[in-house]
Amino acid sequence: MEENYAKDMHSQAHASLGRICLSSSLIEAHKGKDEEILAIICHELGHSKLNHLLKNLIYDTGYMLIYGFLLQWALSEPEFERPYGSKYDSQVLNFGIFTFAFISSIDTFLRIGLNANSRKHEYEADKFAADHGYRD
Repeated sequence: MEENYAKDMHSQAHASLGRICLSSSLIEAHKGKDEEILAIICHELGHSKLNHLLKNLIYDTGYMLIYGFLLQWALSEPEFERPYGSKYDSQVLNFGIFTFAFISSIDTFLRIGLNANSRKHEYEADKFAADHGYRD
């Protein structure tokens, strides 16, 4: 598994908390290509300068608040499981039904938004690098 990870160049560099980290396999793959390494660093610097980490933290917190609010409602609603044929008032059953329903419906739309935002951040970081002289 570690071998496959090393071959996958995606997620081999990241910026977080004021640091830019590059994996040794990424550096090895770009050995002797200093401009490519600088372009990758500039891309990651773009994520940092454009506050993508903070924005993702806010979006993910919003996602979890929506999930938590709806889950709290489902667990406290005594009639939530009745339409599914249950005669019992069970928080475990409510949790299972809610989780399945949430993942099958609302989660799909939230994830589409989060993924679109992730792509937007990647394009912004690419533009940041391009604006600083790393176009390829």
